[in-house]
Amino acid sequence: DVLPTDPSGVPSLPIVYFKDEELTEEIFKLHWNTGQPMVVTGLLPKFQIEWTPQYFIDHYGMQECQIVDCETNEISDKTVSEFFSMFGVCGEDHTICKLKDWPPQADFKKAFPELYKDFSRAVPIPNYTRRDGVLNMAAHFPSNAVAPDIGPKMYNAFESDEGPGGQGSTWLHMDMADAVNIMLHSSRHVDGTVGTAAWDIFRAEDAGKIRQFLKVKFPTSKIHDPIHSQE
Repeated sequence: DVLPTDPSGVPSLPIVYFKDEELTEEIFKLHWNTGQPMVVTGLLPKFQIEWTPQYFIDHYGMQECQIVDCETNEISDKTVSEFFSMFGVCGEDHTICKLKDWPPQADFKKAFPELYKDFSRAVPIPNYTRRDGVLNMAAHFPSNAVAPDIGPKMYNAFESDEGPGGQGSTWLHMDMADAVNIMLHSSRHVDGTVGTAAWDIFRAEDAGKIRQFLKVKFPTSKIHDPIHSQE
């Protein structure tokens, strides 16, 4: 167990790290049963496509998309090229934007078959984590039923500020199923240091404490459930 490095200095519970080549299904099942997150290293060499802003500009740049201002929740229409051209460029107003639900309606596998294949080839413990994994319950829904949309999905956002008063790019929420998140690209900071991403993952047993804190912190809110509302 080691503590992850967070540039903002936010303390963390210990996180278990595994090397991809050493993570067997038996080891995975033992840790998965605890309900705690894990970090798997050594996945990037398994990818054959460079998931960079330039790749998406070259291959999908003319597609229309919607951009969300993470602070105001305002939505604007742009092209994929316009969004990724701003990636890694810190504007004067430090606006934090993200690409909204892209592709918005199409299935990821159908919209980006080459990316779907590349991602599926690289995930750890594929029998559990691939969408068609033999041990993935979601892969066995009957053909005449509506199966849940478990992805994969792509998340693209500008740099956010983790300091006091800062605004992240994703609101507090609960996932409908366990998830695999793989970070494939980060732009360097203005000072040249390597970019990072922070996932603030809370223990399931602490959900009640989080709700209580939010209701005290925002007493005028009319939100019934401060987690599920994502507001």
